Amino acid sequence: MVLPWNAIERLRDHFGDYVVLVTCRACRHSREIRPAFLARHCRAGWDEPLANIIARLRCRCGKKLVDVQIGFNRKPRGWVKNPS
Repeated sequence: MVLPWNAIERLRDHFGDYVVLVTCRACRHSREIRPAFLARHCRAGWDEPLANIIARLRCRCGKKLVDVQIGFNRKPRGWVKNPS
């Protein structure tokens, strides 16, 4: 299950049980980043907003043009199938 990055507000959301998928728009390089890795390298740790982290992401080619998605292995707890 893949969602847009703005589905999660902070790294601690959903107990960090997700993966951040980053794909460069220029060279198409992609990488999966665990929230625990990001929490160790941020000033605020698990309380860091995901928007602040995404603003600083760069590809290995040096470009800041990246597409970010959130991937789950299973449906997060508390999410209903049909929210309407």
